[in-house]
Amino acid sequence: MAFYTTRTLTDLPPEILHLILRYMRRDKHYVSSCSRTCRLLRAVALEHLDFRRVSLTGVKTFDPFLQFLRKYPRVAKTVISVCLGGEIEDNDHSPITTIDDTLVVSIAELLPKLDSLVLHSFRYVMPTDLSAARRREPIQLSSFVIEDQFHDKSSLTGIFRVMSLFTPRETDRLELERFDIEESFEPTHLHRPLEFRQLCLQESDTPKHTALTLQALSVSVKSNSLRELHVEVDSKQTVIALGQLLRSAGRRLTTLTIEDVDGHVNSLKGNWKKLNLSACKKLRYITLPMVYRQNPKRPLSETLVKILGKAPPSLRKITIRVYGMLRATTIGNRKVFKIHDFDKLLSPERFPHLQVFELEIGPHGRLRYRNGYWATCFASAQRALKGLHERGLLRVKKLQRGTS
Repeated sequence: MAFYTTRTLTDLPPEILHLILRYMRRDKHYVSSCSRTCRLLRAVALEHLDFRRVSLTGVKTFDPFLQFLRKYPRVAKTVISVCLGGEIEDNDHSPITTIDDTLVVSIAELLPKLDSLVLHSFRYVMPTDLSAARRREPIQLSSFVIEDQFHDKSSLTGIFRVMSLFTPRETDRLELERFDIEESFEPTHLHRPLEFRQLCLQESDTPKHTALTLQALSVSVKSNSLRELHVEVDSKQTVIALGQLLRSAGRRLTTLTIEDVDGHVNSLKGNWKKLNLSACKKLRYITLPMVYRQNPKRPLSETLVKILGKAPPSLRKITIRVYGMLRATTIGNRKVFKIHDFDKLLSPERFPHLQVFELEIGPHGRLRYRNGYWATCFASAQRALKGLHERGLLRVKKLQRGTS
């Protein structure tokens, strides 16, 4: 005998519905079907579930998102992480959707628990009304990221104006691939000086874009805020601009990582004086690149030795990343690398707080697959840096793939 009931799934207690939705949350077809066919189920979800993370891509306009947050304030109060991406052109992957600081403020003000924000694939513009009052208090975040596709007519001032709304503890990635290089940067239009504790700046499409970004940072970052800085240099102009940033905002910097993204041109060579490393009085950790080149006119370590010669005595750890080594014994070669000079420079008198000198060696692909190469390489490095080895300061390790 069949048993019939008028009860449906939506008659279950909200806690049970919560469990069902959590269990099926990875089945997009199921969840989508429920949303379309059962308005009550959707209403229960909006009333009882926490939406801690929101991710929207292909955004054409922010109106629907803003309307949703205003209509469901309980949902808005549960959101802690937001990732927003604009619509892009199919042919050149250039962003179509525009964004400015007023839009970002409109969203952030509706999310009282917002802690992490990612913005990607937008065209950044200046607001039409610059006379509007600036935001008095910054928005506190743990993490803030700007990345991916940029429009070549994006406003650099507009990008920085958005950044000046926040005081993030870390900025994992700042990827400003392209922007309008003809537009002059106006730091007076920012809401306040930028307060970054941790900043990772990756290379732009061209060295000019990278240099202009660093120049803009040098006149907009609050002088005592920066603690950790990771920069990819790609030209002499970039190194000079980095030096300007270190001079203006490096006073309390403790960690500096420099990567040279051009394997054919040593951007640091001949420009090391422009780094102004002496301005970083509290520097404790520094990482520098050393890219292998065949038959160099001068030893490849020479520039790095000169850079470290200007470093403050506060250094505790020095990391040298060696890229593209072809032979296992080359690391100890006096004509190619001449790492012996690090032994001479890093005396206890010059660097009394030094605890570790780390050599991260990245072999060329052909060398990587040869049996026994690492033992030979390791021994060669220890012989060349005998003093550091005997003092117990030397570490030699393989450079992991993907390290940047």
